[in-house]
Amino acid sequence: LKTILFELCYGIDFFTIELFFRGFTILAFIKYAGKDAILPMAVFYCAIHFGKPVAECISSYFGGLIWGGLVVHLGIAWMMEAIGIIF
Repeated sequence: LKTILFELCYGIDFFTIELFFRGFTILAFIKYAGKDAILPMAVFYCAIHFGKPVAECISSYFGGLIWGGLVVHLGIAWMMEAIGIIF
């Protein structure tokens, strides 16, 4: 039971951090950086990994770039599909 509760809490924490960085920060940085909003989001995401192993910091930066770009790309594609279905 203790392990299940730990994993559940860890999953919720991971989900909320991903939602914050892939949702809120990209939308906030779009106002200032325009189409380049993914870069400051990835830098900010890397900064929260300082104090962890160097490989994790580096991979979080590149993961932020790749995952952030993928999320934006899929979001646009899904919006276009939704509009196509509605109209």
